[in-house]
Amino acid sequence: MPARGDTTELVEAMLARARLDGGLDSFEAKSRQAHNCSHPVRLFGHQDYVDTATGEITDNCGDERLVFKACGNRRKTRCPACSDVYRNDARHLVMAGLAGGKGVPESVATHPMVFATLTAPSFGAVHTRAKSGPGPCHPSSPAKNCPHGTKLACFSHHERDDPLLGQPICPECYRYDEHVVFHGLLPELWRRTTIYTFRALARLLETTPSQLKHDVRLSFVKVVEYQARGAVHLHLVVRADGIGDGIVPPPSEITAQLLGAALMVGSRAVAVVHPIRLDGVVHHARWGSQLDVSPIDSPAAARRAARYAAKYLSKSTESTGVLDRRLKNATEVAALRTSGLSPHHRRLVECAWRLSRRQELRFLGLRCCAHGFGFKGNAITKSRHYSTSFGALRRRRFQHQRRQALLRAPPEEPSRADELVIGTWRYVGIGYGLPGDHLIAEMWARESIEMRRVGWQEIMSEAFA
Repeated sequence: MPARGDTTELVEAMLARARLDGGLDSFEAKSRQAHNCSHPVRLFGHQDYVDTATGEITDNCGDERLVFKACGNRRKTRCPACSDVYRNDARHLVMAGLAGGKGVPESVATHPMVFATLTAPSFGAVHTRAKSGPGPCHPSSPAKNCPHGTKLACFSHHERDDPLLGQPICPECYRYDEHVVFHGLLPELWRRTTIYTFRALARLLETTPSQLKHDVRLSFVKVVEYQARGAVHLHLVVRADGIGDGIVPPPSEITAQLLGAALMVGSRAVAVVHPIRLDGVVHHARWGSQLDVSPIDSPAAARRAARYAAKYLSKSTESTGVLDRRLKNATEVAALRTSGLSPHHRRLVECAWRLSRRQELRFLGLRCCAHGFGFKGNAITKSRHYSTSFGALRRRRFQHQRRQALLRAPPEEPSRADELVIGTWRYVGIGYGLPGDHLIAEMWARESIEMRRVGWQEIMSEAFA
């Protein structure tokens, strides 16, 4: 529920909009086209209707008009509406690879699959919660100090919202350079993990990778989660497919347990050499010791995997200490000291910005991803054959919206079902026309988000009934 002050501003904004030509109904139609975006792009122009059979322009709409286009930002802190649309598209993408749909055959549910979590290694002791039940953070001898004189013991029982969670016990001991370089090398580490996993699967099947690639293909989707300490974990669904037209089952000797064993072996063996020495030592980027791999061999296991993926997708679009935009210059980096960012996360950003100047690390692109602590990947990434794509989902949504618009059109208007729409638009600004319009759009966005949440629960129930 909005606060009292926000409610007053919302009422005033609705009254101001209602006084204009078209009123709230016209504004709602335009806002709905932009998914009730908080900061839409304003475009001015016109559109023509072209007959797809003859190529002739059947209707030249010469009158120019103003339309809103959604900003498409994936961060909830920037735009709740666009973030929710992205999050639901990602959920459908994950779901299609688990149970079929969206152009993916339902037979994929019978393919060998595993759900796995690959963690980042430790870069230094941080404040944390006990894994099993209540307990002290870091029980140790109170007299034990680090080389910088900081006590290494912490007997606090941290709550979930404790700001100390994830903060280093001794910031001077924490290996910030290694943390950032690990993030920069993480895409290459994952690429090599897929290769090592495939080789391990070939060994378990007593064949060679070159022979196995003619019969088996590994498809995957991975979701990124930022821990409180600012380290990236990967949550993945890995599926074995056969080679053929479309998505076909693999050979019968491949099981979920065998695929899980291959992933365990591959992820344990993989490593990437750091391109620079840190403190005079050659380091390797490896996965952390906490590795969890579980087979997806039942509808209940598939439901758990889908729920876990949805949970981490939601977490990746919310504020988890990561900045929601790129940093442009050193002035913005220096301004982080008064931005409210935690000291630990600020030092990670500053470390990524500093390391980006090193010639040996230019290929990591640390400057453009310093706001993400050196990680330049997306919240969700998939292999080509795992399921549908974001582009396909956007096209389906556009086609659905167009069909709904045709159904709402007055009977006397000509049918547009067999016509192609060609728009000519130019950029005129960002945001709505009136100062309080974004409050109205966000109110409608909250209603749409709730409807999609209920719809997602129904989809989950039907897919894994």
